[in-house]
Amino acid sequence: MKRNKHIAIAIIFTLICSLLPFAKTSAYELIKQYEVVENSLFYTMEGEEAGKLNKGLVIEAVDEDVNDPYITFKMNNSDYLAKKEFFTIKEVSEHEVVDEEAELEIIGKFVTSDSTSLYKLVDEEQGSIETGSLLPGKTYTFVKENETQLEMIVGSQTLFVKKEEVSSIAPVTSAESVDNSNIHEDASSEETTEPAVTIEKEETQEDESLEETTEPAVTTEKEETQEEEPEQQKLVLMSTFSQNDKYFKVLEVTPVYIKQNDRLVRVGKLLPGEEYPRIRDYGANWHEVKFNNSVAYVKKAMTAPSNGLSIKNKNNGEKFLTRNVVPKEDIAVYDNSSGSLVSFATLYKGINYQIISDYGSWYKISVLDRIGFIRKSDVSEDFSPSVKYFKVTDATAIYIKQNNKLVRVGRLSVGEVYPRIRDYGPNWHEIKFGNSVAYVDKQFTQPSDGKVIKNLITNYKNTSIFFSPKENIAVYENRGGKLVPFAGIYTNASYPVLADYGNWYKVVVSDRLGYVRKQDTVSQFTSNIRLLEATINTAIYVKQGGELKSVGFLKEGATVQRIRDYGPNWHEIEYGTGVGYVRKNYTIPSSKKIVNTSTNVKNSKTFFKAKVNSAVYHNDNGSLVSFASINANETYPIVSDYGSWYKVKLSGREGYIKKNTVTILRKDLVDPIQVYSYKEMEQDIISLAAMYPSIIQTKTIGKSVDGRNIYALKLGTGSTEILVNGSHHAREHITTNLVMEMIDEYAQGYYSNLSVDGYNVNQILKNTSIWFVPMVNPDGVTLVQEGHKSAKNPSYVLSINGGNKDFSAWKANVRGVDLNRQYPADWNNICCNPGKPGPQNYKGTKPLSEPEAKAMYNFTLDNSFKTSISYHTSGEIIYWNFHQKGSDYNRDYKLAQKLSKKTGYSLVPPKSNPSGGGFNDWFLISQKQPGFTPELSPYVGPRPVPIKNFGDIWKENNSVGLMMAYEAYIRTK
Repeated sequence: MKRNKHIAIAIIFTLICSLLPFAKTSAYELIKQYEVVENSLFYTMEGEEAGKLNKGLVIEAVDEDVNDPYITFKMNNSDYLAKKEFFTIKEVSEHEVVDEEAELEIIGKFVTSDSTSLYKLVDEEQGSIETGSLLPGKTYTFVKENETQLEMIVGSQTLFVKKEEVSSIAPVTSAESVDNSNIHEDASSEETTEPAVTIEKEETQEDESLEETTEPAVTTEKEETQEEEPEQQKLVLMSTFSQNDKYFKVLEVTPVYIKQNDRLVRVGKLLPGEEYPRIRDYGANWHEVKFNNSVAYVKKAMTAPSNGLSIKNKNNGEKFLTRNVVPKEDIAVYDNSSGSLVSFATLYKGINYQIISDYGSWYKISVLDRIGFIRKSDVSEDFSPSVKYFKVTDATAIYIKQNNKLVRVGRLSVGEVYPRIRDYGPNWHEIKFGNSVAYVDKQFTQPSDGKVIKNLITNYKNTSIFFSPKENIAVYENRGGKLVPFAGIYTNASYPVLADYGNWYKVVVSDRLGYVRKQDTVSQFTSNIRLLEATINTAIYVKQGGELKSVGFLKEGATVQRIRDYGPNWHEIEYGTGVGYVRKNYTIPSSKKIVNTSTNVKNSKTFFKAKVNSAVYHNDNGSLVSFASINANETYPIVSDYGSWYKVKLSGREGYIKKNTVTILRKDLVDPIQVYSYKEMEQDIISLAAMYPSIIQTKTIGKSVDGRNIYALKLGTGSTEILVNGSHHAREHITTNLVMEMIDEYAQGYYSNLSVDGYNVNQILKNTSIWFVPMVNPDGVTLVQEGHKSAKNPSYVLSINGGNKDFSAWKANVRGVDLNRQYPADWNNICCNPGKPGPQNYKGTKPLSEPEAKAMYNFTLDNSFKTSISYHTSGEIIYWNFHQKGSDYNRDYKLAQKLSKKTGYSLVPPKSNPSGGGFNDWFLISQKQPGFTPELSPYVGPRPVPIKNFGDIWKENNSVGLMMAYEAYIRTK
């Protein structure tokens, strides 16, 4: 009962299905017209290559899925695929879906030759143009025929092939069924494809054992034909082989097997009547033969012993290359020893086979030790891991991965060879592209040895500069002075620059050195790019009152440093004591090097005002090159004086500006009402020299223990010279304030034609020169002001200060030696020497053991000072006598009285046995010239004089330098 019920249901279902073809409903699909923009391969629906469409052809096609990389078009009644990337949409329309099989009647089929093209008739006048090509040796259909042409409908376009370009033509009979979705080998050159076969248990018993024991199972991708069964089994009894038999003759179509994973897999077949060499017996039922670069197996049952005399194409030692090919379909292997191609074997689709050599449009191979030829068009080359290069056979794209999708960013040129990193899956090469990797479709390439590459580059590092092409651009190789394109980079790519090369950028594509034109690119500034190049004279702006003001420009071609991006459209650069701004759209990133950067260069406190638009020059290569300009009437800080130039810093570069194009803005520079440090003094010395270059000279007379400069400044242009110094003792650093303020005030007075206490500054400084050493003991002063960590050996100074971190009472240098007890003036009899380094009074192991005292000693001997003033603190007294006698005593006493009257300080009475070692003690007895040691400020004990006392100190000493210079001039003229 149940069975009858099931039968009834099946009958009803069958009836319903049989009626469905008659229930017609209207359906629509979007048909688009596509133009081929690059020559494009097309494929069967199974993915097999079918031919090529040329650039410019317009066809109708369907795009069923926007995410599908393929479009579908009709060739006669069959569907074919092509990659979207090679097409552009021309027009979109909606068409009713109809039964196309009813519209087109297939009237015949043809087999292509080695060169069968597709043509389109333009008009009677212009004739036809080539629009594509079909794969050699394949079968296609046609819908119309005339004397010279076979007509086909391709994407709604009427195309044709020329009869003279096809191998054979046959009509389609009513009994034939033509499947246009598949392309078949020419029937004349290949046997019918065999079905797959599995050798059953009974057969393995009959054939004994492949390995002399148990024969492994056999699998194949093909089915053996039915005719290969009972009759062939009988041949086992008919054919016997001895070990001496070196050849066999094939009696029937017989497969060739290889072993894979302990199973036999069919990889080809041998043709009846052909002879082949064999290696040996393999068990009782098999021949072992040479196949590929290894061995294979052929059943004895379908062969007979032979003498091999008919073989004319024996392989006489030709070796395989490391290049492999894979048949796209089952393919014929041809013998050419007779002068015509004769098929003697077949290789099956998908096997991996090594070649011996290229042979035009063929590959030479060896099959069973016979030389054969296979068409290149029938195979794709396989890339083993040992293959390091590939050659491009058809224009192919470069892809990168973005958001898990492949994006086309460039192209490789036909005929060019490139290195590859590795296989990326079965279908792709991985190559170097920019700072990362990209992918190239293997199907448009073949293995290569890379020997033709002349621009290979492996050891390189790209700069941080990137560009994007304005349009798709070519990458050129410089071959013998001629530019040859070998790759392309597309507009959506962001690509790194290897080096700047004038109007070009050097780049590397797939480890090949190339060049792209700068004018074809848009440069990208990333946050780590520090250098920019001006492409035109481009303005420098500063912010003033909430608005941008132009203050100068960068010269076209100039490379400068930038600080950072300022929004999307501006660079922030160093300008003056602050920042300036430059538009990005007039600049490009630069990989050039700046030799003289301003990284560690400081501005002085001196400024100039530009009289005219004033050029700024760099001197990187030993010659002056203009790189910027400062607008007229703009003020700008000076780094230092430099002969007839001023040194400046602008946008990260050291620069030079001509003195005669600017005016110095003179002002009060030194601020003495502060704890005046070594660094502050150093900056003020540079500033004063820049502000008053005609009357101030600076020099370094030595270095301290910790390497600080001991500066001397010469103020004035006269030949009569005197010396003023300060800060022999560390805690007495207010003396440096006084000395620096004297320099500043006297210099201003010189240019302003002022008088101080009746002394005409200009006149005195024209007749005399005052040398100032503002800080004899820079290490000691810094130790008092900043503590033990300012010393190079902090633990040492802390230990000799008894572990006390308060250094305010410290007088010595950083080694614990009192510098004013270091000079060779009765040094052996100095009193109160503690005998070891400490904060004060230790005279050292010998005179001039300390570099600071030695510097003062040598500096004095190198000059002819007529007077010396060495400032100390505190007590408001003046030391003036050290063993002078006679006229020297009278001269010095008179001058001491004058100094006392000016300052209000008391003169220290002469002693019969004064303690020596002081600078002026030595100066008095060695130079025989007046030397004075004023102690500034009322006595404050063993500590620095408070800054609040400076006002009185200045009033008491403001004209001392001028007074002593004037007296020396009068005394010695």
